[in-house]
Amino acid sequence: MENSTPAPIKDDRRPREAFELLLSESIQRLHSDRRSGVSNFVGFSSIFSRLIQTTADPPLEALWFYLALTFRSENMELVKRVSLVKELFGFMVSYSGRVSGLKKVAALAPVVYELHRLVGDVMFWFSEARDDVKCLIEGVVSYVSMCCYENREDFGGMLKFSPLLMDVVNLWLADKGEVGVGHAGDSRLFFPMVSDEVRARIVIGRELGFLAGSVMCEVFLLSLSLECCSEVPRLELQKHLHQQAVQVIAGFRDLNFFDTLLRMLSEPTLPVTHLVGYAGESLLREVLCDVATTAQYSIVLPVNGYQLSEHSTEVALRWLLITEKATHVSRASGYNTKALYYENAFSESSIPGQLIDWVTFKTGSKKPVLSSSAALIRWFLAFEDTGLKIVNDPVLKAHMKAVALNPAFGSFTDADTNNNETVVGNHNLDQEMADSAYDWCTSPLDDATAMDGQRKRKEDRQHNAYLRAKFIKVHCHGKLATT
Repeated sequence: MENSTPAPIKDDRRPREAFELLLSESIQRLHSDRRSGVSNFVGFSSIFSRLIQTTADPPLEALWFYLALTFRSENMELVKRVSLVKELFGFMVSYSGRVSGLKKVAALAPVVYELHRLVGDVMFWFSEARDDVKCLIEGVVSYVSMCCYENREDFGGMLKFSPLLMDVVNLWLADKGEVGVGHAGDSRLFFPMVSDEVRARIVIGRELGFLAGSVMCEVFLLSLSLECCSEVPRLELQKHLHQQAVQVIAGFRDLNFFDTLLRMLSEPTLPVTHLVGYAGESLLREVLCDVATTAQYSIVLPVNGYQLSEHSTEVALRWLLITEKATHVSRASGYNTKALYYENAFSESSIPGQLIDWVTFKTGSKKPVLSSSAALIRWFLAFEDTGLKIVNDPVLKAHMKAVALNPAFGSFTDADTNNNETVVGNHNLDQEMADSAYDWCTSPLDDATAMDGQRKRKEDRQHNAYLRAKFIKVHCHGKLATT
């Protein structure tokens, strides 16, 4: 159809600029044609199909635009939607063989968006399709693990994607009859399994690495949420979720993913309540706190603390905050064994030592002997007052100050610093910012324990082993279509 085919661009502009102009005009014309009742967009599909096939590393926006026109699932039965999402995933696998592991994972965002819609349906309405959806999610998780393993050195980069990507997201939502208010509203619908802070970082920062980490976190939470439907005893389910979480995190081993996960655990609730309810959310939070604080993540950080990048430093500080909060809430709730569990995690981890090495290398100060994560946080803030810039993230800094100002987290003098210059005393903290984070510090962690025995689950399912190589068997009912 003539009025739905964008004109080719012939000028001397750089390819990237020419492409963005083509995409911008195509998006505008597509919206105009839709308002006019046009439903045949073969012209658009043809042009962008050729662009994807003939470009060694096609832009993410071009891929998503083409797929938004090609993979349309409105008014489809559930079984057909599952098949379509499987084809969509297969297309992504075939396309992304030419690009870096970072981009392979980021490109999966539309697949994860569609998977979230499927999970919402099979958990509450169509239990007979649950095994197919579970198999597909396992395949995506395994594929992501393979991408991380093959291109681990590519992860953590600061490559940017075009702001037009969120305009393309709007096309995906329009196909499903979902409408957001601006890019923020669209991101809330398109990335439903991450927090508002993470979504804002995606939209404003436009970092490919952070987008990839968010996609990993979403599919990770989807896989765990689907397991929460089993009518099994809580302790058995908790053990299974813990094992599965350890296996998935060990497969991903990516700093962007770990960063996103810690940001989510810093929120009052995980964005899974709409799928698993409040009891399920509380159980998942407890499991993820256990795994995130005790797993050995030093592999994603440089060997020597003084080599830490700004990103690595902030991720390590988030780990400190989660560990301190988990310790404090467990002790306040009377779970002393659990509190000791988190204290041991702090003592045995290499992360505190790396942070101390980084600060002492920058300042030339003596190494302190700090007995808790709260004491270490106060030690960092004392250096901030002297002009050393440790963290630039205002949300992270507010959480750190809330810990420093809250006497419930213990006294700095509990730690033997062996260095008078590091004593905090009455250092200048922003009380207003700290107050905004106080609720985070005191939010409950172990509500799931009180709810034990009240959980009703809908379907019995076997708990299969979680293996990265299972991606090869994701087909379930045949070979993936590559379109």
